[in-house]
Amino acid sequence: MKLVGTPLFVSIGAMVVAAFTGTAHATVLFSHDMNDDTVDAAITSLSPEVGGYTSIGGGASWTVRQDSSDLFGEGTANRYLEVMSGGGWANLQSSSFTDLTSGTFSFDFYDPGDAGQMQVKPPHNRDGGGSFWPRADLNDNAGSNGSVGGVLGDGTSYTFGQKHTFAIVFNATESAIDYSTLVDGTISLAANTYDTILDGERIKSTAYPDMASIPLFQLTASPASSTDGGSIYVDNILVQDVVIPEPASLALVGLGGLVMAAIRRRA
Repeated sequence: MKLVGTPLFVSIGAMVVAAFTGTAHATVLFSHDMNDDTVDAAITSLSPEVGGYTSIGGGASWTVRQDSSDLFGEGTANRYLEVMSGGGWANLQSSSFTDLTSGTFSFDFYDPGDAGQMQVKPPHNRDGGGSFWPRADLNDNAGSNGSVGGVLGDGTSYTFGQKHTFAIVFNATESAIDYSTLVDGTISLAANTYDTILDGERIKSTAYPDMASIPLFQLTASPASSTDGGSIYVDNILVQDVVIPEPASLALVGLGGLVMAAIRRRA
């Protein structure tokens, strides 16, 4: 993990370029690309800013792997995180953010199609107290496709055996905001709403009228049953508290693939 003090004017996960009216900068709260981690070592936290790791059940694990087959298109020296459900489940949960009311949580993933399941949980604090944990599920299906399910998903399919980019853009404020995606162009995100983005396209908006702030993020290795197990590979995890300003032209979106390389150069 590397905290980045200087704003990066690039797209999120190479797919999402988000914009707030009147906002000029984005702050990267943390990023993690696994390239400074030891190959074949288990990860118990993403960074000093991320903790609360729990492993419950048989075989659930988070392990750094060498990308010797260049699955993520970043060269064979690249490393990624293997999320292995293995018939059990495990969480990677961030420490709490302070008054995080709008921004983006994104990562790249590769699903080999071996019955791996993973939940993405961006909970929110509620007005009046308490919290709620909506989730998006990356599910393996029969055949050559997986799908995005759960409360924040709508069953949109993705293809096994290739890299995808997943993002959740959130707005816990009382006003709508604008942002752009590679596929949709400029779109509006209503107040107190999550948008789910797959490969640069908004697939669902989910409203929660009582949203107050986003306290943390969590990834959960979650098998389909107590006997199922499999993997999903994750890379280039990124959280920003304010989403990046909209460029004059979406041609700038092409710069997004450089985001993690830029972060590494700044470290």
